[in-house]
Amino acid sequence: MVNTAPSLCLVDVGTHMGQEYLALLGHGRLGYLRHYLRHSRRTRRKGLVPIPVAGFRAFLAAADALRRHRASIAYVMVEPSARLFALPVYRQADHAFNIALSSDPATASLLPLFLADGNPTGQGSSLFEAKPNVSLKDYDLVINLDTLHCARCVRANLSRQGNESGPVMLRNNNEGAEVDVIHAFHQVFGVRLRAVMGSLNDVAKVKGAAALGALHEFLAGRGIPFLPLHADFATWPPAVVHLNGLLTIR
Repeated sequence: MVNTAPSLCLVDVGTHMGQEYLALLGHGRLGYLRHYLRHSRRTRRKGLVPIPVAGFRAFLAAADALRRHRASIAYVMVEPSARLFALPVYRQADHAFNIALSSDPATASLLPLFLADGNPTGQGSSLFEAKPNVSLKDYDLVINLDTLHCARCVRANLSRQGNESGPVMLRNNNEGAEVDVIHAFHQVFGVRLRAVMGSLNDVAKVKGAAALGALHEFLAGRGIPFLPLHADFATWPPAVVHLNGLLTIR
């Protein structure tokens, strides 16, 4: 729990094993070097051009700056699976919530989290029966919180910490509920919502290609950039640089 007002809030919805937290804030220089070398080998095997060494050095400098000012970031992890929530990475969050998020007229309810390929800790478990890889027979019962209620609670907590106007970022990969989360946080934070990172691919899988297109139009129309952020090292530098650019050091 942070005791001073953070200048930026990053809400990570669908944290899973914390891969994106580690990509942004969890690795040291040696860890980043290992990922960069792996990225270079894989990229060359595909006949493509990897990030140049100069670009990697610039990324290291940006990542170093971000880690130095970790206390200026309120990092919020949201993960519905209690099995994953026990992982040590969740103790690195400023706030960690073992809940699912989706539009819920009941504000809070118990819903089945359908397991991806029947795997209790696999990536891709979802609240939505339409998700292609989930098993309707295998599920965990989880607490679901309404997205709008959650966004209001996050804003109230930031206000208690003295942060009334700082930027907010979303890191989303919550298996089909991305539309609900993004719309709710924009409704509550307005122009304070400065970027969305992660993956939106599941929107098309669950709600169709038209819904994904509408979401991209929604973000573009409000000047909110979407930055891919996932296991591919090539997505890490733009996210780190953007996060640094929004960070106001106090």
